[in-house]
Amino acid sequence: MIYPLLIFFSLWQFDDIENHHGTKIIVFNLWFNDDGNLELDFDTDPEDILISGDRKKISTLPAWKRVNEQHIANRLQYSLRDYLSILYLPVPKSFRIILRGKAVKLRNLADDLKDTEFIVYRPQNGGSEEGLFVTTIGFVKEAPEVSIHGFNVYNKNRLILPFWPVVKDLINRGRGVVGILQADDVQPTHNKQDFERTSLFQKLEMRLKDMTWEY
Repeated sequence: MIYPLLIFFSLWQFDDIENHHGTKIIVFNLWFNDDGNLELDFDTDPEDILISGDRKKISTLPAWKRVNEQHIANRLQYSLRDYLSILYLPVPKSFRIILRGKAVKLRNLADDLKDTEFIVYRPQNGGSEEGLFVTTIGFVKEAPEVSIHGFNVYNKNRLILPFWPVVKDLINRGRGVVGILQADDVQPTHNKQDFERTSLFQKLEMRLKDMTWEY
C-alpha cells in the first residue's frame, strides 16, 4: 500500500511551518529541457531556484557588464529569490517568505533610487476622475553604468509589471529612469502578469511615457 505512505510523507513536510500558520509550496513533476536538464535549476545556488538556460545577453561596455548583470531588473528574470524580494509593496511586516530554508530579504525599490520625485496623475473621463496614481520616479543609484529603465506597477500591493519599459528606444533621455506606483484602479489579468488593455490602462501608459521624458 503505497498511497498511505505518500500521504504521510506529504503531511510530514509541513511540520516545520512555525506556529502552524502559513503556506508551503512543494514543487514536483518537473520537466527536462532539450539538453536533458531540469527546467528549474536547484544546483547553481543552494538558496535560490533559478530558471535553467542561457541568461539574457546585455550589450554594454565591458567595465559595466557585471553591474548590469547583477542588477535586480535583470536577475529577477531568472532568480526566484530576487523576484520574491520585490513582490509586495509596501514591504509586509507580519509575514516572511522562506525559500529553501532561508528567509527572503524584502526590499522597496524606491530605496534603490536617487534624485526621486513624486508625481500625481488623475486621469479624467467626461469631467470625472477615473483614478489616482502616485508615482515615485528617479534614477537607479548605479546610473549611468546601469541603463535599466521601466516602471514597477503594483496592484493592491502585489507586483504585476516589473520594470515595464514604456519607452522602447532609449538613447540618452530615459536611461536609468525607474518608477514605482500602485495601480489599484486598473484591472490585472487573471494570471497577475499583466493588465487588461482598457482605456484607463492606455492613458496610464501614455502618461508614464511623458513622465519619463519630462523627468
